[in-house]
Amino acid sequence: MIPRNEVYGIDLDENDDNILSSFQTSAHTRLPEWREDINNIVGLLHMRNMSRVNDSQGLDRNALEREMEKPYFIPESTPLHTQLLNFQQKKNRLAVGVDEYGEVMGLVALEYILEEVVGEFTSNSSEER
Repeated sequence: MIPRNEVYGIDLDENDDNILSSFQTSAHTRLPEWREDINNIVGLLHMRNMSRVNDSQGLDRNALEREMEKPYFIPESTPLHTQLLNFQQKKNRLAVGVDEYGEVMGLVALEYILEEVVGEFTSNSSEER
């Protein structure tokens, strides 16, 4: 799990320039979006949809709201094999881990679960040289 304090996401209460800058500097393909604080995650945005929310006038907030996927919340006590099955059935790759009080603990990515099961892997062959 990516711990809460290391989660990179978008605070929708920020101004448009800050949000666009966060999108442009992100190294991630999916970003959580929240209002006020990270415990109020309202959606996940896939970066491939950025062209739909960024037009010539700047950020289109209505389009941003439309393009967000509903967040998938899981309890922190979910066993690994159960979560793998849940990701497969729901066709999700990213989930928000929460504790028994609904506080965000971090993000759970399918990639990290697979790395725990089979070990680290990479898609970049240049790193091996």
